[in-house]
Amino acid sequence: MATKEILDKRQIYNRDELEKLKRDELVKLSVKYSLKHGGKTKDVLIDSILEYQEHINDIKSKLVTNNPIEQYHRGTVEYRLPTLIIYRIIRDLWHEDTHLWLDVNDLPNIYRWLLSISLVSKEFFKLISSLYNRFSNNRNALQTDKQAVSIAQHLRSSFFSPYSVLKNIGGLKLSAMVFNEITKKTICAPFELGLIFNNVRRLCIYTINGGWKTNSMQTQQYKLIVQYMPNIESLLFNELSISYEHLKLLKTLPRLTSLDISNSDIFTIKSFTSDLLSNSIKKLKLPLSDHCPYESILSDQHQLTTFGIGRISPQQIQKISGHFMHFTKLIIKRIDKRMAAMFEELLYLPDCKVRTLITNYRNGWIKRVVNKNQTIETIDINYSLDDTFSLISKSATIKRFIFNTSYHFSKDEYKLVTENQATGFAHIKSKIHHLRTTSYAVKIYNVSKNQEDNAAVESRYPHLKFFYTDSQFSGPSFIDSDFDSDFDSDFDSDSDSDSDINN
Repeated sequence: MATKEILDKRQIYNRDELEKLKRDELVKLSVKYSLKHGGKTKDVLIDSILEYQEHINDIKSKLVTNNPIEQYHRGTVEYRLPTLIIYRIIRDLWHEDTHLWLDVNDLPNIYRWLLSISLVSKEFFKLISSLYNRFSNNRNALQTDKQAVSIAQHLRSSFFSPYSVLKNIGGLKLSAMVFNEITKKTICAPFELGLIFNNVRRLCIYTINGGWKTNSMQTQQYKLIVQYMPNIESLLFNELSISYEHLKLLKTLPRLTSLDISNSDIFTIKSFTSDLLSNSIKKLKLPLSDHCPYESILSDQHQLTTFGIGRISPQQIQKISGHFMHFTKLIIKRIDKRMAAMFEELLYLPDCKVRTLITNYRNGWIKRVVNKNQTIETIDINYSLDDTFSLISKSATIKRFIFNTSYHFSKDEYKLVTENQATGFAHIKSKIHHLRTTSYAVKIYNVSKNQEDNAAVESRYPHLKFFYTDSQFSGPSFIDSDFDSDFDSDFDSDSDSDSDINN
């Protein structure tokens, strides 16, 4: 029971009522209030009780609150389990429901049960608030200025509403129009922007289809990112026109480790040099456009783990080859036969550490790489499920693969040729893009020759879609005795050109 509610239950006496009481009754009342009473006359006892009641009224007035959420957060709750264990159970269920459940139509129900828990106590409210840490404004080609203003106002009201659990925004995805609106003083005061954006670590900003120039961000918006988002670690700009001044501003972000401008352009930069990039960058995805003015890309101080690029000259490939020993993820698209041959040689080097390879140039080189390279564990070749699995079945090292389906897919599209031979792979999640869906598969277990053993393992994951294939794909490549299932590790957050805040 809250303090104010306890005080409200105490009976309040006026002077006339107290004077009608006998001294013994006044003594009992003084004992109840923990007041001194020994050797005091009746009049002194009455004065002491009245003074105490005035103090109680003063405390009650200070406890009055206009916060409506407080009516749900008063009192204590008795738990059968330690609260830390309860928190862990809720977090695990939330992770399983949101990351490992294929039917997105169930998400509203999942969100509903979590929101209901937030009303139990203040502690639960804080816990649930930590789970609701992303705000996403999905792409809408028909978004108007009026709608952008409405979304900006909704974000502000959601953050400051006492009913809302959106208090700690770590991931933010907005159109450039919405970002321009919310940063206007007519919607948010400067100190409010500081509160909303202070904890943002991952930011995705995009323009509406075809609006690269008209809806792109101006230099002032980049300055606001630097000013109000000091904790930014990951930036994804989609279909923005980025200038020399913009990159110089982004370089000042102290914690920036990931920059994805693969679907943006830098045409206004006459000469791209490595000094436009902060040395803190570990993941870099440069534009995929055919004409990019690269004079130098990486300096000796850069140590990237993720590197993505489109067309690049043979001279620049030679310059970045010295950094290849640090790359664990390589994204190469729109390359020609000569460039593919140069990257193929780099992937065969003894000190190659590339574990994830993403490309849309297939030809014959990718088959040779899969057969010869022993470090690649995750691959995306922009193929369908059947074609991708046909390729990776030749490799004993690949544990994850990405495949593409049409936008409106059916469950039958997840089936390989026939349901015959277990593969140990399962579809774990999908990301819907324009006209297509990118799906992710992980090797869950090592296949046994005993089908009952395989079925027993798969029964532990009823929410996943396991892949079966024709016997022509079966063989030793499915069996890897040294592989320890890392199902819970999930895919890296930026295994393709989209961030998780695109979900």
